Amino acid sequence: MTIINSFTPKYIHLAVNKRNQYLIMTKPTLVSGHQESKTILPLDLKQLLVAVELGETDDSLLRYLGFLAQKVNITAAQFVHVIPPFNFYQALFEKVVPPVQEQQQAQRQLKEQLQDSIAQSIIGQGNTHLSFDILAGDPLEQVLNQVEATKADLLVIGQKANTQSHGILAKNLARKTKGNVLIIPQFSPNQLKTILVPVDFSASSAKALEMALSIRKQLQEPLRIVCLYVYRIPDFNTFKINQPWIQVKSVVEQNINDAFTAFLESCACQDQQEIERMIVMQKDGDVAEHIMKCAKTEQSDLIIMGAKGHSKVTLLLMGSVAEKLINRNDQQPVLLVR
Repeated sequence: MTIINSFTPKYIHLAVNKRNQYLIMTKPTLVSGHQESKTILPLDLKQLLVAVELGETDDSLLRYLGFLAQKVNITAAQFVHVIPPFNFYQALFEKVVPPVQEQQQAQRQLKEQLQDSIAQSIIGQGNTHLSFDILAGDPLEQVLNQVEATKADLLVIGQKANTQSHGILAKNLARKTKGNVLIIPQFSPNQLKTILVPVDFSASSAKALEMALSIRKQLQEPLRIVCLYVYRIPDFNTFKINQPWIQVKSVVEQNINDAFTAFLESCACQDQQEIERMIVMQKDGDVAEHIMKCAKTEQSDLIIMGAKGHSKVTLLLMGSVAEKLINRNDQQPVLLVR
């Protein structure tokens, strides 16, 4: 017996005997670390760190945060804006050396501008404890340092439409931070009726599903959770599979359903009957493209996915699917879970 293709490590394998006479799909096994379903509690965010640019993306970012604060308990939020560091030697060469007092005054004015803009937003009028900081230096480095310093359980960043820009690329923050990241595109709708959770049956995608369930337990109104798995049929010519295509597809999907059941029992046992399953075959394009199509078809308001999949390449701190999704998505907020 030879395994010829692995759709999802630890779950689904397509195999043929030496005579290519039949297909065998291995039985699903539970994801390591998720052997027993645990009780999922309503989402309670203790500390948010919000990176703002004092620009056009902030309006939509603050509107969405205000909407979120009405749905989910947010104890505290720190808003951070990073300005370029002052280069004394460059300024001296250019004969433009502002006094230290002037630099400090400029920072105070930016902080006041930040406070004023947030005070007028919905989140500024709620019960969330707010703090503000203007930092100088490399934006990526400073924001990551603040995530560590504040022990933030969620980093929030806006993303400008059609540019994937923020001064800091959202994908760079998502790649390097150790915690959860919420990326809010400029024109995101302020509603939460459907959450799409792409899964690959890894421990990371189990955490993403648990996050979606945790959000639902906090809401008073109904919330759909759609769990998506994208699979691919191997090339028949490459593996010389002597079986009708429709039979192969049927066997593959049956075993994916078995894996789905095992996955949901391991991480969402008490809630699995309320989770909608979606299995999509990848005919062309990549997985991220299929996720975006399903998000549009299902009219999802939020995509939650694990930041890392089954890849064992330790240098990749964020899965390639998640990164492609951030690059292409300009409509739905994306929550990356670690």
